[in-house]
Amino acid sequence: MAIMDMVKHPVKTTGRGLDKLAKAGAFTLGVAIGLQGPGFYQAYLQRLGGHADEAFIQAKYCWDRKDSIPELCYSSANRANELRQDYISLKDAKGILAKPIALGKAFDLDIAQGTLGIYKATAPLTKEGLIYGLGGGVAGIGVTVGLGDGVGVEPCISTVRKLVLPEAPLLLLPLYLQALI
Repeated sequence: MAIMDMVKHPVKTTGRGLDKLAKAGAFTLGVAIGLQGPGFYQAYLQRLGGHADEAFIQAKYCWDRKDSIPELCYSSANRANELRQDYISLKDAKGILAKPIALGKAFDLDIAQGTLGIYKATAPLTKEGLIYGLGGGVAGIGVTVGLGDGVGVEPCISTVRKLVLPEAPLLLLPLYLQALI
C-alpha cells in the first residue's frame, strides 16, 4: 500500500519523508548540542575563576599604588567581587536545571567567547549528559515542528514519541555500558 501511495502521490510522500528526515536531523543536532552542556559549563567555570582571580590581583595592585584614582580602584574591586560571586554561584549550583539557570544569571559574553575559543567538544557518558542530550534533541524537534507545523506542544510531543521512544534503549546503551565497566 505504501508503494502505491508513492506512485500516486510522489510529491506528498517525498515531502513526508523529507519532513521525517528534517526532524531526525534536528533531533540529532539538538542531541549533539545538548551533550556539550556539561563540558562547556565546566570550561566556563574554570575560565570565570581565572578572570575572578585576575580581577582581584588587579584591584589589589590598584589600591597598593599611591597615585591610583579611587574611582578606578572601586570599579576594579566591584568587578572582582561580581566575578567571584558568579563563580561561587556556578560552583555551588546542583541539579540538572540549577546549572543552566546559574549560567544564565552569571553569563558574560567576553568570558563565553574566550571559553568557546579553547573549548573542545565532548560527549559525556553520564546521566547528566544523557538528560542534556535528550533535552537538546527535544528542543531541536521543537524548533523544526514550530517552523514547519506551526508552533504547538502537541505536534512536538507526538514527534518525540515517534522518534525517541522506539529508540530509547539505544540511547541508554552508553549508560548501561558505563555501569558494566
